[in-house]
Amino acid sequence: MQLPKVPSLKLPKNSSGTMTKRTISIVTASSIPTIASTNTWYRSETPRSTFTAINIVNSTSDVPATYTETWDASEGETGAVNAYVDGTILYIAGNGSGSIATTSSAEHMFSDTLDTDYFSNVTSINGLDLLDTSDCVRMKNMFKGCSSINSLNLNSFNVSSVENMNRMFENCSALTSLEINNWNVSNLRYAYYLFSNCSSLTSLDLSNWYTTSLEEFSY
Repeated sequence: MQLPKVPSLKLPKNSSGTMTKRTISIVTASSIPTIASTNTWYRSETPRSTFTAINIVNSTSDVPATYTETWDASEGETGAVNAYVDGTILYIAGNGSGSIATTSSAEHMFSDTLDTDYFSNVTSINGLDLLDTSDCVRMKNMFKGCSSINSLNLNSFNVSSVENMNRMFENCSALTSLEINNWNVSNLRYAYYLFSNCSSLTSLDLSNWYTTSLEEFSY
């Protein structure tokens, strides 16, 4: 991260004509933390099906003090992203920088690679606009099995580098509203079963999608 330029300062002189010493504190913005790739950020023995909501928040100050479990959810376990359990609410907290970056792979991020334990009772994922997905290439199975979520607004996602969205929303069977119309999908190559078993989704606006690189698509 490039540090901001500090302007030159002229220190005031005291009555004897010598410079007055001052302590100057320079505050810089926190670097954007990165959540662990795929679903490896989830490092708990608590079944995913326990939770009814996932709240992505800017910092730990946004997490209730009543949490009963916590773990390091950051890439490389740097402590920059942490998860907290408060009853049936799961919090993902950044370091106060205003966003949380994903790695190149967000595959199964809110799903399960073993297909045995889904966030099946989660009715909402809040704070998705805090996710910086600009470096993400794979979103395969990202929300697979989130069968109780009614609405997702993902227009804040930067998907301009994403190539694989296979089964991204598979089995999101309660989903009635999905906002993804603003996505730049010019590099999308694979979208196999993208909306498979989204049985409650009766309308979807993709009019702004330009799939110039698409090789495989089915819903």
